[in-house]
Amino acid sequence: MPQKILNTVKRPDRSRAARYRHQDRIWRLNAARWRQEILLLLLSAVPGGILFLFGGSIGWAVAITLGCYALSLLYRLMRLARSIRRQITDHANYGLTGLIQDRQRRVRASWVRRQRKLVDLLKRYHRSAMSVPDAMVVLTPLREIEWLNDAACDLLDLTQNDVGIRIDNLIRNPTFVNWLGEGASGRVLEFQSPGDEHRALNLRMEPYGEDRSLL
Repeated sequence: MPQKILNTVKRPDRSRAARYRHQDRIWRLNAARWRQEILLLLLSAVPGGILFLFGGSIGWAVAITLGCYALSLLYRLMRLARSIRRQITDHANYGLTGLIQDRQRRVRASWVRRQRKLVDLLKRYHRSAMSVPDAMVVLTPLREIEWLNDAACDLLDLTQNDVGIRIDNLIRNPTFVNWLGEGASGRVLEFQSPGDEHRALNLRMEPYGEDRSLL
């Protein structure tokens, strides 16, 4: 028991340390991108500096420097836009465009992680719903079967191949058909199981989602 308590105390520290390491990596990467941008700006100043050394005016030197830097930035932005449009991840970008690319990669990685968690959650929910002993059938507004669990297949004599078929075309018990046609929401119906005549069933229809019904 003391060891379990100790483990529960240490977990937040490890999680906090991992967040600090992650933030430190991001900070170091951002600093490297800004150093790259400064280096690109200095390289853009080389032609203007050469012109100034050979007697050119400082105005022309500054104009050439800004022009070279603008062309460099425009080229990198076009390269970044092409890589995003084509979803190319191996195009290296430097400086400010590298910052944008890094941010886009982090957002995409976070989105992928959330999607994986959502898929795992849906799979667990699906497995849980399939193992419930009570029959569950999701119906569309047209009373077509959209989903059913294993218990519904057993108790209502249905199969997974019946998805997309109207349930009143599969269960032709007059009592059930009338109950379904009169608006079954909230009302309990008792009738014999189509799969086992010696078994009595209690059916209830409840709203499910925006326009679905859960039987």
